[in-house]
Amino acid sequence: MTGRLGRNLAIALAVIAVCWGTLLTLRPSYVVEGTIKSTLSRQYPWQVGPRFELRVAKAAGGEVNFRGLRGDCEGPGSQFSQCRKPELPVSAPIRLVVHGFTDPNSCIAPPGFGRLGWWCLRAFDWIDAIDIEGRPVTSGWANSATVVLFYALVAVAIFVLALNGWRPSRISPRTAAAFGFVAATCLVGYAYY
Repeated sequence: MTGRLGRNLAIALAVIAVCWGTLLTLRPSYVVEGTIKSTLSRQYPWQVGPRFELRVAKAAGGEVNFRGLRGDCEGPGSQFSQCRKPELPVSAPIRLVVHGFTDPNSCIAPPGFGRLGWWCLRAFDWIDAIDIEGRPVTSGWANSATVVLFYALVAVAIFVLALNGWRPSRISPRTAAAFGFVAATCLVGYAYY
């Protein structure tokens, strides 16, 4: 390894630490309180492992959907069909601690957008804790990997820049296209992960 490459990689690690720190501070925690409205099956054939969607009717009014949660959900298995999770019984009071780029308590969907949630950056929610009737729920659910993929994309972009001497013009079109395709798949197709 040449001295220049080593210096660029050291700078890349420092830049990654700064970028990740910035992203973490932009994702404050929010508390969502309400009742469980439903759990829905949200499984696609290309996903690894079972998924479900948790719909919460907020105490202050409105509804929040947490998509792509990992875990088994007993039901017919068809897309968006109601399913049953013993850990998350329908109509039970729920309290969630959520980290996200937008406040799930204040994000209101524009008319006609239904299940899509791109306007609120909901794909980047990270649930730290779920309490049902004051008791923590520690099994039966896990977060989606979307946030981890986003942080990995930031790291890869910085490493590619470092390997190319911090000059975007030196990045080959094929590398840029491959990175763009992966980024689009991760960020636009977040439901798949």
